[in-house]
Amino acid sequence: MVVEPETPRVGPNRVTVWIRDRADRPVTGACLKAVAVMPAMGAMPTMYAPAQMRETGPGRYEGEFRPSMAGEWPLTVEIAGPAGKARLTFDLATGRKGIRCSSCGTAVSPVGTIRVDPARRQLIGIRSAPVKRRPLVVTLRLPGAVKPDPGRVVAIAPRFGGWIETLVADTAGQPVRRGQPLMTIYSPELISAQEELLAARGSATLVAGVHSRLRRWGLPADWVRSLLRRGRIQETVRLQAPIDGVVLGEPLPAGSGFRAGQTLLQLADLSRLWVEAAIYPPWLDQVRAGMAAEVVLPGPPQRRWKTRVDYVYPWVEETSRSGRMRLVLENPWGLLPGHYVTVRLRLDLGDGRLQPRRIEAGRRNRDWIEVRSGLAEGEMVVVSGVFLIAAESKLKAGVAAW
Repeated sequence: MVVEPETPRVGPNRVTVWIRDRADRPVTGACLKAVAVMPAMGAMPTMYAPAQMRETGPGRYEGEFRPSMAGEWPLTVEIAGPAGKARLTFDLATGRKGIRCSSCGTAVSPVGTIRVDPARRQLIGIRSAPVKRRPLVVTLRLPGAVKPDPGRVVAIAPRFGGWIETLVADTAGQPVRRGQPLMTIYSPELISAQEELLAARGSATLVAGVHSRLRRWGLPADWVRSLLRRGRIQETVRLQAPIDGVVLGEPLPAGSGFRAGQTLLQLADLSRLWVEAAIYPPWLDQVRAGMAAEVVLPGPPQRRWKTRVDYVYPWVEETSRSGRMRLVLENPWGLLPGHYVTVRLRLDLGDGRLQPRRIEAGRRNRDWIEVRSGLAEGEMVVVSGVFLIAAESKLKAGVAAW
């Protein structure tokens, strides 16, 4: 095909098309349609410059088209002949020498397909990359709070009523060792039970009954045997720490009365702690127990612990609309309840013709977007200069949506 003049212009231009069959014989009697189109831009409608093609010789067809203004006028030639149909598309612009075939008789390209030559690619910064199948990983940074492990908290709560005489472990956070005195208490119930035990020393049955009651109150067996050997009551009883730990909260002050079962103070073993962290949408259904996690305590010095998600609570907080998860943390560095930390969790949530493609996008992280449908692994996609390519394709084909 030839366009005259060689540099198309505004106004009359002649197009000549030669048609031959596979044996290089001229094809006569074919029907040709040729039209140059300037796509709509803004308020300006699409403009057409058709050419009335006629056969001027064996296999030679000529016509004239008249672009009404300067710019891009892609030229399409449709051919219908005895051997079938074909469609050719050419890049053409006024003021630019020559025309370039963008289809050359191949199968009709999908709507919106455009061609960008290497020079223009470099000029507007177009880069492409293959679609890859790979894990889509996103790192979540979640706020967390350190708490005592409830399974390692011991409540000091006598099973009888009385008063606190003296208090040794009197400060929240005070460390204590197993067997260390915590307080002394006075209890009329305990004095009465001691008197019954001493009075019943002549009856093995009565002694066994009182002895059993004292044991149910949590008094150690050696304390009861010491009472029998001593032969006199002990007005106050010393309570000792059953574990190594620290005092949680403020204990009742000395002189306070208490009833049976009332908690006087709590001790916590901090060698293992809980970290509870919020989980926000859209990640609620992605977090599972057993996932590797990292707990970071801001510095200086910054400290890190490797751990795993221990449990994901099966509810959403009403006020924040967030979920909650729990991590169990070994504590060799003296992390304390009440510390605020950051929980990091990695979720394993992949020739110049450019064709627009509808895709279904899924989750994304900072660098990657999940493609659920519309692309196959190994296909090349534009990763830079997308806006310019999209605009040109939309102007040429009127693609409805992106």
